[in-house]
Amino acid sequence: MRKRLVDLRTAADSAEKRGREVEILDLVEQEVKLAELREAADNAEKRAAEVEVEVKYTVEQVVRKQDAVDKKARELIEAKMNMEKAAQVSTLPR
Repeated sequence: MRKRLVDLRTAADSAEKRGREVEILDLVEQEVKLAELREAADNAEKRAAEVEVEVKYTVEQVVRKQDAVDKKARELIEAKMNMEKAAQVSTLPR
């Protein structure tokens, strides 16, 4: 009977140790997952910053191109008006 009680206590101690080991392993696993999530979040923030820079650069390019198109349109309108003035002058009676 005493032997059985000692065996039960030993088994209980072993189970308690295994339970603690399982808890520790669970905590370690959670820490690893948390570290992975933090790394993923950092990577996402870095990529977002890169995309923001790319978007700003693209917007600046579009604005520059639009400015060039507007300038060319003004030049063409001015040239047309000059041609019309020249045509009017050439049709005036002398």
